[in-house]
Amino acid sequence: MCIRDSRDILHSMSIEQHDPAVVHQLLEFTHRYVSDIFEESRHYADYAAGGADRKEVGVEDVKLAIQTRVNFSFMQPPSRELLSELVRKKNGIPLPMLPIRPGVRLPPDKYCLTAPNYQYRPVNRPRNTQAGHVMAPDGGDAVQPPASKHRASGAQINVKIKSERM
Repeated sequence: MCIRDSRDILHSMSIEQHDPAVVHQLLEFTHRYVSDIFEESRHYADYAAGGADRKEVGVEDVKLAIQTRVNFSFMQPPSRELLSELVRKKNGIPLPMLPIRPGVRLPPDKYCLTAPNYQYRPVNRPRNTQAGHVMAPDGGDAVQPPASKHRASGAQINVKIKSERM
């Protein structure tokens, strides 16, 4: 396949104007696709020969490689019958009844996005008030802050974190 063939393919699909890079992308895709198909068909031919390296690849091997590539690379839309069955099942489930009350009529809270999804206070954890450090969640020793070194001087600066309840 050459550049002229790529242009002919685009022209046959009624594509008159395109970016010149499209032709090169089409060539690259075609080369990669055909190379992968032939390589896979060679593997199928080797497997069919019982592990011995075969010199020839049969038409059946190429067809199998193409079918495998189509099944795994390109998504096939579901059949109309399958979609109809799924629609019948989904539409067979009645909608939940709305409560009779004044105001905006919304479905149950578990189906609404209006419920709060945050906490006002963090989960209570035991605190070591003597040292001012938070205890480890598993009840172990208090978390000690590491000693830091100030960049301007080589002296070590101990940092003590003290948290107060809000």
